[in-house]
Amino acid sequence: MKKFAALLMGALLAFACAAFAACGYDDGEEKDASVGALEGNFKKEATKDEIAELENLQFEVSAEDQTPSEEENPPKEAEPETPKEPEQVQTEKLAYTSEKIKLGLQLLADFTAGYAYEEADKSVDFDTDYMLALVKRDSGKYALRGAGEVSLGLNNDPEMTITKRTYNVYNDSKNVYLEDLDSGAKVRGDISQALKYAGEKTSAYGVKIPTEIPETFESPNVPSMPSSSREVIAALGDLIESGVKVYLDLSDGLKIKISFTPAAFIDYVAALASVLPGVGALVENVRKAIDFEEWKFDGYIGIGGDGLFSHIGADFDFRLKLNPAAIAGADESSAVRFKAKGGCAAKLVAKGTILHPADPESYSLINFG
Repeated sequence: MKKFAALLMGALLAFACAAFAACGYDDGEEKDASVGALEGNFKKEATKDEIAELENLQFEVSAEDQTPSEEENPPKEAEPETPKEPEQVQTEKLAYTSEKIKLGLQLLADFTAGYAYEEADKSVDFDTDYMLALVKRDSGKYALRGAGEVSLGLNNDPEMTITKRTYNVYNDSKNVYLEDLDSGAKVRGDISQALKYAGEKTSAYGVKIPTEIPETFESPNVPSMPSSSREVIAALGDLIESGVKVYLDLSDGLKIKISFTPAAFIDYVAALASVLPGVGALVENVRKAIDFEEWKFDGYIGIGGDGLFSHIGADFDFRLKLNPAAIAGADESSAVRFKAKGGCAAKLVAKGTILHPADPESYSLINFG
């Protein structure tokens, strides 16, 4: 398994990148609650000694997670997969296939973000509730499925009026399907083709992107405590040394709150982007070019009583000014104002069902490139 510290910080800060990448600036009504936050007792800042004590935490691992090793119980040879008759679900518009979830990751986002340069204001309002799930096949392997709703509002006019459009979105290992609930239009895109196109665009920067998603996967391995405890402790200890505040709540499993200062946030975003040539040299210029007017960026991690990671999220609320010319070391130019408020989260789901289009060929195929 990759070093957990990098995985942990990368996941938290990837949520923040969505806010920075969003186009728009909104001075209107703001969101009151964040889907990324966890409720807990986070009043007292944790010390390195208290974080080190996490090594001694006890979790109740369920019986089904205590799987015998292959040496003790050699796996039987998998039989050829036989497709089942799908269970059809009829809605007002379309028929769907219903499949039971073996393991799911619920992806949530709800935020407003934007930017303004001189008199040109733009804004975006983004909401999604998407389930990315593995469904078990007769062969014992797992197939990828995804389903959810995405709502996107964009604004380009001075009145700052946001017009939203809502889409039903689905995916399997081959395609992404999109249904516009306003117009009824249905399109699908080939995932391998999209990955290949993205790989061609990013290869010059040294970024490698896989070109396809396997149709089936082996049994999933969910990160858990205490198997990942050393990585968690190392990551949190490193954060404290860099000036980040860490809070622990051990009343029900383990809940962790990580509060980033502006300086630490820039450091970790720079670390994420370090795969791109020349990024390291720009960090100091970026630090000088940004004026943080308001700032809150908190990461949350939830670990259940069974030791499984159940929640990772980000809750942010910030305003900043950026001088683009200063990043390149040039003289001061007109500032760009950025603002974002809301949150993102990924939550583990063990049971449930997921709907998927029963008529995928009815979605028009779109080409990338």
